[in-house]
Amino acid sequence: MLSGKTSGTIIDLTTAYQITDAFKLGLNGASFSAPDAVKGGFEGVALYPQLAVSKDVTLGLRGEYFKTKNGGFVTAGPPAGESITAFTLTANIKAGPLNLIPEVRLDNGSTAQFINKNAGPAKQASQFLIAAVYAF
Repeated sequence: MLSGKTSGTIIDLTTAYQITDAFKLGLNGASFSAPDAVKGGFEGVALYPQLAVSKDVTLGLRGEYFKTKNGGFVTAGPPAGESITAFTLTANIKAGPLNLIPEVRLDNGSTAQFINKNAGPAKQASQFLIAAVYAF
């Protein structure tokens, strides 16, 4: 928990439990309240199941739900009182000192909160990325 009169208060819990040698379950919950003079903020929860399919490959699915609180504090993201549900399929592939992390993410807003390819409003968005991490 972090709190300040002019910055607001955030409470964030991140935890994981290794259920079996191959299966781990993570949880993240957060709540932010803007300062009294501003009001608003957000709250959300995410669940992270991960399955090791081999010594060098792990697959994961992250489900997230975030909602803004009513009030004046919305600098980015959905308007006050709106929400986003997101699912991310991820992999972690180890090849010696190189670690590849491809991800596919699907977002669904309660209203049109995203921008489509024609620069118009959209309720849904999708992204693909791949990260390469080299440890030395």
